[in-house]
Amino acid sequence: KFIADTSLPSSFQIINHDDYTNSGYDRGHMVRSEERTATEEDNRSTFLMSTILPQTPKLNQQTWLSLEYECERLCKAEGKELYVIAGGVYSKQPQRLNGKVAVPDSCWKIVVILDKGQKPKDISSSTKVIAVMMNNGQYDKSNNSWELYKTTINAIEKSTGYDFLRDLPDALEEQIESK
Repeated sequence: KFIADTSLPSSFQIINHDDYTNSGYDRGHMVRSEERTATEEDNRSTFLMSTILPQTPKLNQQTWLSLEYECERLCKAEGKELYVIAGGVYSKQPQRLNGKVAVPDSCWKIVVILDKGQKPKDISSSTKVIAVMMNNGQYDKSNNSWELYKTTINAIEKSTGYDFLRDLPDALEEQIESK
């Protein structure tokens, strides 16, 4: 069962497991439980309500999951180290589950792919990235591959207003974010 995140500031509305019940939306992990198994505490953190978003079942269980499987493959089969950032894009008046939980129109994920042992300081012009923006709606069975939703980090920045790799030198940041 997912757990309310009591570490959030008191001004935040606390979301509970039951706020999703019978809503038609899955509790979509931004980080899979299987990716955080080093300690029980690491794994438990993936079940905090602050680390999930409402996702349609097909997005969560098929399209989003296909990208999670690719990330797992990169780590296990190719020995890569991944730095992952994920979130949602919301309309000005989003639908709300139980009057509380805002439903994103789209979910995005950015994956910076490095060799084992490398750190963000090792990002170079040859560093590979995966950037996707997936509609949080209905999908046909033929459209389950994450690869259909590839985009650029620049496009995600435009949709979210965030500046993701701002600590990189400007020329390198632009090169990586436009891939």
